Amino acid sequence: MLSENTGHRLDKVLRATLVTAIISVLFSLVEVFSPKTYVNLELADGLVALVYLLLLVVALVLGLIWVYKLHKDLPKVFSSYKISPGQALARFMIPFYNVWGIANVVSEMSNQFKKAGGSVQRSGTSLHTLLVALYIVWAGEYLLTRLYFIPVLRGTMESVPGLLLAGAGIDAILTYVLLKMVMTIRAVMTTKQAKI
Repeated sequence: MLSENTGHRLDKVLRATLVTAIISVLFSLVEVFSPKTYVNLELADGLVALVYLLLLVVALVLGLIWVYKLHKDLPKVFSSYKISPGQALARFMIPFYNVWGIANVVSEMSNQFKKAGGSVQRSGTSLHTLLVALYIVWAGEYLLTRLYFIPVLRGTMESVPGLLLAGAGIDAILTYVLLKMVMTIRAVMTTKQAKI
C-alpha cells in the first residue's frame, strides 16, 4: 500500500507528540500545585512546549501526505469509495470548508468500514466515535482559546495556571484522539490488504 510507510511515520510522530503533551500536563500540574518548584522548571517546560510545536508541524505535514496517499489506496480495497486524493486534501486544508470536510471524509471512511463487516465493521464504529470525540475536543479547545488565551495575550486578563493545565490536558486528549484515528485506519488498511 502506498500509504503504509507514511502512516507508520505519522503514528510514531503522533506518539512522540502525545508523550510531550503528557509531559506538558505534568509541568502544568507542578505549576498549579507548587508554583515555587515550577520556577525552577520553567525553562524545561518551555523547551517541551517548543518540541511539542515542532512535532505538531511535522505531524501536520505527514498527516496531509498520508491523507493523500491513503486516498489513492482506499479505492483499491473499497471499490465504492469515491473521494479522490485531491478532494480529500481540499476537505482537510481549506479553512471553514474543512469543518465539514474532515467530518465528511472520516464519516465516508467509517461507513465503508461498517459495510465491510467483521472486525473492520467494528473499526468503522470506533472511527465514528473518535470523530465525534475529535469535534468535542476541538470545540473545547476553541472555547478555551477564545475565552482565556486571547484575552491573556491581549493583556486584558491575568494568566491562570489552572486554565493552562486545562489547555495542556485538551492538547493531550486531542493528540490521543488523532493517534487513535490513525491507528484505527491503519489497522483496517492492513487487514484489508492481507485479504487482497
